[in-house]
Amino acid sequence: RVFPVRKQTDEPGSIRIGRGAKCDVVINDYTVSKEHAEFVWDPGTRHHFLVDKGSTNGTAVGTRQMSRDDRCALKSGYWLVFGRVVCQYLAAEAVYDELRRTG
Repeated sequence: RVFPVRKQTDEPGSIRIGRGAKCDVVINDYTVSKEHAEFVWDPGTRHHFLVDKGSTNGTAVGTRQMSRDDRCALKSGYWLVFGRVVCQYLAAEAVYDELRRTG
């Protein structure tokens, strides 16, 4: 399943993930908090980081459970868990390759 990114403001910054309508990535599942986590770009390292925003049912990168305000650097292909929802993080350049591979 693909979760589209729909920025709620024109301002640059983090990409908010959650069940709430004000999030940039909306995951409509009861185990996902209204404001569950966010992607943050670090221009110094040129990486996206995932930050847990105090979710009720947890956030994980692979098997690594995160705690509130914990940051984890992301690489394309990493598996992310928001509550019970499992999805794969793909960097923009990897999306085309993944679509070609899976048909």
